[in-house]
Amino acid sequence: MKRPILTKANNRTIPAQYHPYSGSPENWLSSGISFDFFINWKTYAVQNEIWVKRLLDKDEMPPKLNIYNYLKDNDGDFLDLYNFASGHGFDLHYMLFDDTQNWGDDDSILFDLHCANGNWINERVDLTNIKSRICELSGGKMRIGEKGLFLSTSNLETTLSKTDYPWPGDVDAIVLHKDNKVPLVMLEYRKHTRESDFESVSNYYINKADKRKYDRLQLLKNAINPQLSLIVVTYPTSVNIHKVLLESIKVEGGKMLIEDSITCQLPNGINQSMEYKKAIYYIIKK
Repeated sequence: MKRPILTKANNRTIPAQYHPYSGSPENWLSSGISFDFFINWKTYAVQNEIWVKRLLDKDEMPPKLNIYNYLKDNDGDFLDLYNFASGHGFDLHYMLFDDTQNWGDDDSILFDLHCANGNWINERVDLTNIKSRICELSGGKMRIGEKGLFLSTSNLETTLSKTDYPWPGDVDAIVLHKDNKVPLVMLEYRKHTRESDFESVSNYYINKADKRKYDRLQLLKNAINPQLSLIVVTYPTSVNIHKVLLESIKVEGGKMLIEDSITCQLPNGINQSMEYKKAIYYIIKK
């Protein structure tokens, strides 16, 4: 079982673009969880089922027994995810699959590992079942565009992105207190690929795809804790840019408000991200 990696959707050998020195923003903080979640777009309600994708090697099979220990021993985020889900009324589902399957075939198989009535279950489900659940949890069929995803973490996501049953989007990071594991802040990572100065994320809220993404995150934030800060981290891929833009946002009444904004030094991994951490701390403590 391994964590999926973001790559070009049409070529899994080409990784997503990041800054050559600072790398991915996922590596700048040591405490955080990420998961996929659903919004019922008929009611604008956050569904209580959250999914975590993990990839299996060909012919690898998750166990039928001792599932809790299997997840605990093989996924470093499991305990934080499990405790977060339990504490906030979410049902945690680990979705495991061999991504070399033909996802054009509805008989392709996933393993849904979850807890029901106090017992951990390994449920073998086919793609038809997954599509039906996506449709139900999303409040109906939906499309994200005819071309589908440009970047994705699996061939499964790429295939479904061109159908009426796209895999649910994720929250990039919910940073947890290192001791009591209470959520401290929600982070959304936004890539800046040009040489120009950063633009505010609010300039892009008018775009349909961006609007839906930030509406989703605001709804999730409200479901977890309305007082939780939601910060968009705009980071560069150019070697010539050495700054990061942090914007604390609030989506309300069809508009995006920037509640606070800070520019700080671009981190270089966990050990050299103190200014970045201080900027986040400053925002959430205001």
